[in-house]
Amino acid sequence: MSEYGYSKEMISEIIKNRLKDNPDLKYYINNDYIAELVNLLIDGIAEAIAINTAKAFDDLSAQAIHSMRGI
Repeated sequence: MSEYGYSKEMISEIIKNRLKDNPDLKYYINNDYIAELVNLLIDGIAEAIAINTAKAFDDLSAQAIHSMRGI
């Protein structure tokens, strides 16, 4: 299947770049557990978006096939 939308890695980069807009956060919140939590959240959000995009594409493809068959 060809890929539509952004990949999980690209989504993750977009979120990480957005977090870099406020670099003071890392200075004021200097805790390894919070940093790990943020990384897990970024990965989870990116994965959820990627899975949702793939499902939406599959659903649209199935709908188009059913429409063509007259179902």
